[in-house]
Amino acid sequence: MEITTDDPDLRNQRLEHLAPILAGHPHVCLSCPEADGCTRDECTYGNPPEARCCEMFGWCELGRLVDFVDSARSLPRRPVAVARAAVVEGRIRLEWGLCVGCGRCVLMCGTAEPAGQALEMTGGGLWAGAVTARTRKDSLRTSGCTFCGLCVLVCPAGALSAPGEEGARWLAGRRERFRPADQVLPPQVLRAFDPASLDAVPRDPGVFELTDLQGQVVTIKGVADLREGLAQALTDPACGGAAFFRLELDPLFTQRESELLARYAREHGHLPPASGFDDDLFADD
Repeated sequence: MEITTDDPDLRNQRLEHLAPILAGHPHVCLSCPEADGCTRDECTYGNPPEARCCEMFGWCELGRLVDFVDSARSLPRRPVAVARAAVVEGRIRLEWGLCVGCGRCVLMCGTAEPAGQALEMTGGGLWAGAVTARTRKDSLRTSGCTFCGLCVLVCPAGALSAPGEEGARWLAGRRERFRPADQVLPPQVLRAFDPASLDAVPRDPGVFELTDLQGQVVTIKGVADLREGLAQALTDPACGGAAFFRLELDPLFTQRESELLARYAREHGHLPPASGFDDDLFADD
């Protein structure tokens, strides 16, 4: 039996399914030319806050999916403003205007042993935005939430999140305690981290990321010479567990390194183990 996962028809089908999601979800930041260097305080192009990406921008699952399915940007990219009223209960931030109706949080909340069956789907229709998740009653607490955090761990679009460095650390603890299944993310181009692979690496400035066999990030480092930097990492004991690498060419490699490290810290609540910085580097003053 032959299984095909990538051909023109499948790519078109993925675009067809992605289009209604983008039509009802803020995404203008994903294609912004200043996305990586933006402070997120004000928009250079005048897009209102209701149309900008949320605090998960840069590492949310939906953003990665958009980059993979529509790398050519064939779908229209325009400002989409939605209601952005948010409520914070405990460590969990609820921003239902960002819900894409995938139902993951409801399934997790209704079936996982530590969860409290506090969420339900509401609305009608087949496409994203027509059906959304909500609390069964007025709040998480009154709906029976146990604050296990599993709904946040499976949300792909920012409707459920744990903001800030403390939220990231809390989520990391939830993930370690309950060990939910890993997200199935779009594939990344990885190269074997060995001397033979370095011959094809350019001697240009950029940033490289090392990962272990389980896909966990070992370090993120910006260097003036990517080949030389990777060669040095090969002999660094702190990088001994690295099995693969990927790289980005960028003349502003120190800035890009800081952006990627900050993004990692927001997602995981700490820095990669071999980054060589204190975990409080990106904490608030």
